[in-house]
Amino acid sequence: MSVSSEWCGDAQPSAYADKNGAFAGYNIPAYFSEFGCITSPPRLWTEVATMFASPMTDIWSGGLAFSYFPATSSQGQFGMVTISSDNTTVTTSDDFTRLQAEYGNVTFVNSPSAPGSTTFPSCPTANSTFLASQSLPPTPNDNSCNCLESSLACQFTPTTSNTSAIVGPLLDTACGLLGQVNGNCDAIAADGAAGTYGPVSFCNPSIKLSYVMDQYYEATNRVATSCSFGGNATINSQAPSAASASAAASSCLSNPDATFVPSPPATLSGSSPTGSSSGSGSSGNKDNGASTLSNKEAMMGMVLATVFSVAGGLFVLA
Repeated sequence: MSVSSEWCGDAQPSAYADKNGAFAGYNIPAYFSEFGCITSPPRLWTEVATMFASPMTDIWSGGLAFSYFPATSSQGQFGMVTISSDNTTVTTSDDFTRLQAEYGNVTFVNSPSAPGSTTFPSCPTANSTFLASQSLPPTPNDNSCNCLESSLACQFTPTTSNTSAIVGPLLDTACGLLGQVNGNCDAIAADGAAGTYGPVSFCNPSIKLSYVMDQYYEATNRVATSCSFGGNATINSQAPSAASASAAASSCLSNPDATFVPSPPATLSGSSPTGSSSGSGSSGNKDNGASTLSNKEAMMGMVLATVFSVAGGLFVLA
């Protein structure tokens, strides 16, 4: 278990009294997710001597020295190496050398001081600083979600390969439209503080979106224009009738290992199953879906860390 509390400079164990008290006696490894701030360069890595000595080693299994690869923040440059433009050469910095020297001065514990406990401490009760219910969400199950998706009459079929850029806005649009016809998106919602989880909340975002699109399509009596969403949805001609679709979905979610084999219905309501037409559905002046969205590049943040040291050993810097 990682603890997202950074260790900065010459802090003494007493500075982490609250964290130490919370994790004392915990019977799984816990470590600091980062240490090595740059508020007062150069980085001397004086955290190492304290972090890898008693009383910290009685509780913690080390931490991650941030960061091996170049990583820039508002505070400055954290990286300990530079990489050549052709990505073939790595040059270490003085930060790297100082960290290596600090690790060399530590006597690491190579075996646990006591056998691990076979019992776990009870979870804390929810309060103003611990907003988490003891009711855990259901375990995600691909079989259940794939079974559900195959039973939906209106399915998400994105017009771009960059689905992560459009799923969120389309979910907002679909949930808004569903609300206009007295529906809601509770089935895909999850609230970890309250401990309430919708039956579809553990499925991936694309399947959640298909589910909401289908709910709107069903609520408007399967009018073809209600399954367009700017060209990002398509009618599934192999889906069962409205009544059997609901039953199939319930079966998939109640029995995760169920397998649904679709077959063509006798008739389809509405027009041809292309889902490409636009305009209003049976809901009057309500918008039938999201306008086509541009293909945006997804932004990715990456935190790269080095030297994951545990009480049982150390990955030695070469």
